[in-house]
Amino acid sequence: MPLNAATLAREFATLVGNDRVRPMRSHDAAFTSVVVEPAQADEIGAIVRKCEQDRITLAPVGAARTVVQMRGTPVGIAVSLVRMNRVVAYDPADLTIIVEGGVTLGAVNQLTAAHGQRLPADPPQPELTTVGALIAGAKAGPLRLSEGTIRDLLIGIRFVGHDGRLIHAGGRVVKNVAGYDLMKVLTGSFGTLGIITEAAFKVRPIPPNYQLASATFATIDEAFAAAAKSADTAPLLHCEVLSRGLAATIDEAGAFVVLAGFGGLRAEVEYQGKVIVDALGGATRILVDA
Repeated sequence: MPLNAATLAREFATLVGNDRVRPMRSHDAAFTSVVVEPAQADEIGAIVRKCEQDRITLAPVGAARTVVQMRGTPVGIAVSLVRMNRVVAYDPADLTIIVEGGVTLGAVNQLTAAHGQRLPADPPQPELTTVGALIAGAKAGPLRLSEGTIRDLLIGIRFVGHDGRLIHAGGRVVKNVAGYDLMKVLTGSFGTLGIITEAAFKVRPIPPNYQLASATFATIDEAFAAAAKSADTAPLLHCEVLSRGLAATIDEAGAFVVLAGFGGLRAEVEYQGKVIVDALGGATRILVDA
């Protein structure tokens, strides 16, 4: 017989403490009736073991945007890593950072930006996207054109799997070949294989002299042809085609818009700007990052 929310909350409070089982908020009802906020990996292990023993459904959540879209029915327990939000280690000279699963991408890039670096992943709303969700949801944006996806930046991972066991793969340095490549397996797994507690990434320098080329086109075929030509012409950081609806949000109603980002040394940027304008057409605007 399924346990009600009050009973579930009491039972999980005995595992992690009353302060780690929070009251349900308005948006929580769409995906769960009880939210547990463990503060360390062994607490997650205890939660997983109890759920497996008592056949209680559970799912890890960040801002709970993805789980709401994926599940038709709520889970018994939602595991939020909001309390596991530490930066474990950051070595700017080695271009590596290790963080817990509850750290947001926005927080990571705020820290690394002080050293002229970034974790070059750009999903929507990075301030809401936790590292765990970034990996489990394989979230990405236009920067994947030049930087790859999050699986290309991930060099080590720790997660809680079956029977509450803490599993780790990869390492904390870029040159690492030990063990199975579980990073690729966990990427895009949506929490079905384990709850990600910690991840190590390689970060990269922020390209200097960033500029954005913008051009409008009457048809989508013209826009995609111009985007492909510009990507073949110059080493773009990103390139995307905006629909008429999205174009209207940047005051370009009624047209398809191509956005092409590029950066680098000043001489490189000057040359790239010329060839990109040639590829996109004479009406192209170049916006310079102040």
